[in-house]
Amino acid sequence: MISGTPSASDITFQETQQVPGQFPNPAQNATGDMTVSLAPSGGVLSFDTGPQSLTWNTASGAYTFDGTLTSLGNNFGGSYSLITDGQTYSGSFTYGLSAYIYSACTFNTVSTIGYPNSLTLSGLGLPGYNPAEFTASPSIVADVAAANGFNMELHTGVLQYNEALPGEYFSWGSQGTVTATLVVPEPASLSLLAVGMFGISLLRRYQR
Repeated sequence: MISGTPSASDITFQETQQVPGQFPNPAQNATGDMTVSLAPSGGVLSFDTGPQSLTWNTASGAYTFDGTLTSLGNNFGGSYSLITDGQTYSGSFTYGLSAYIYSACTFNTVSTIGYPNSLTLSGLGLPGYNPAEFTASPSIVADVAAANGFNMELHTGVLQYNEALPGEYFSWGSQGTVTATLVVPEPASLSLLAVGMFGISLLRRYQR
């Protein structure tokens, strides 16, 4: 899982639309003020490469593996608010992302120095550039028709290399390494685990 701090908690914008009038009234302009919040579910980007084979790399003195990321493990969700003609319309939405042409790459190198107490991961993304494109479903996440004729249709973004498809684009990278450290349970925790296993053993005997 990777977490991050958004550059802005909300996205705000204003739009003016020409609303047709009923005869004999001419068309009128209607203005809408929109606020949208958006974040990945759980506040993080979640992913799982699944089991991967390790290959020893003599030059780096570490193991390498395929860290290609083809899908995300969680959806994106948010809420919207539309204010027009003194009326407020609000709601929530969610959408999922799946890989298109370019996939992101997670860490692809693991060093066993410090094993079994720790493992060091490196190689997040390509040097300086690691693009990822994901198609979005659904592409229209909100469609609001206000009483004054103003219509708000909220879409996801479009892919950089195929603007006909809705989706999202991001890139990431890391110049350093990340160390995963083994946390040893306290003795009390081990005792509780032993008691729990003993209870399971008794239950199985009773069921027989």
